[in-house]
Amino acid sequence: MADPERVRALAASITAGATDDLARALAIQNFFRDRFTYDPTADYRNAVDPLWSFLDDARGFCQQFASAYALLARAAGLPARVAVGFTPGDRATLTITEDGRRRTERGFVVRGRHAHAWPEVHFAGIGWLAFEPTPERGNPQATGYTGVAAQQAPRPSGEPTTTTAPTTTTAPTTTAPGPTSPSTTAAGAAPGSTSTKNDRRPWPAVLAVVGVAALLTTAGVRLLPRLRSAARRRRALADPQFGAVGTAWSDTVARLRTVGVRIRASETPDEFAARAARVLGDDVSDGTDLSEALHELAGHETRRRYSGATPSATDADRAADVAARVADLVGTTSGRRD
Repeated sequence: MADPERVRALAASITAGATDDLARALAIQNFFRDRFTYDPTADYRNAVDPLWSFLDDARGFCQQFASAYALLARAAGLPARVAVGFTPGDRATLTITEDGRRRTERGFVVRGRHAHAWPEVHFAGIGWLAFEPTPERGNPQATGYTGVAAQQAPRPSGEPTTTTAPTTTTAPTTTAPGPTSPSTTAAGAAPGSTSTKNDRRPWPAVLAVVGVAALLTTAGVRLLPRLRSAARRRRALADPQFGAVGTAWSDTVARLRTVGVRIRASETPDEFAARAARVLGDDVSDGTDLSEALHELAGHETRRRYSGATPSATDADRAADVAARVADLVGTTSGRRD
């Protein structure tokens, strides 16, 4: 188990001189990219202290980089989380057979080696931004603020660039799936790993990974809220200020539910606040005040959940005051539903 004081001291030394949250987030990212080596074989599961074994060895793969980044970011006061999904995959020529006809198209093939984990930091008024502490990896959508060029697991030598897609007897009618959710877990897909079997038949491998991920995600949807709720109850009992902010947020969510605005499982506090303000804005006497109050309270809750820092007594009192203000404003609604 990592020593919290030691983690905070390391985070403070890494971010010393950083003047704002973005500078602190980049300092932690570059700490890893400048000093560490990408190694898909690194395994610290049997270490007495896996975190410090990773930090001392200065080598590892994306899961270790992402989780260590999130821990240091929280110690530095930044709301942080770990996301898991896939990088874009490799361009390939796809041979597709439909209704007895064959055609060739250009597309992408996503294999197990494209599974990836990365950290995200929440910025007030913006939302969650991805960072890339893992050497030899880079998010093409984050280059503008991270300074890291796009990069993913390289194609092994000898891997085919032409892929035969599964044969279909009728034209597809299903809707194309949306982007991979950041919370989807790519189980069993070690970054950088390849296999001869998967190289020859990439599509079954991709479907197997997605199938296992779906099963684990379904179980996680049921289990994780209970674990988080229990952890928060224990923290609230030990830390009244932590509990006060959480109670203010929960009371507000419950109050909004009475007028038909229910929080969605996929929403962050800030996303829910924005949607609630849009839904109720026309039904209250002062929609601007409601929007500002909801966003302020969402900010307190986001920091409580993800920063790792104990809310100050001032923040706790302010959260309670804002929750009371929201309750008064919501009381003037006409019961619009969403």
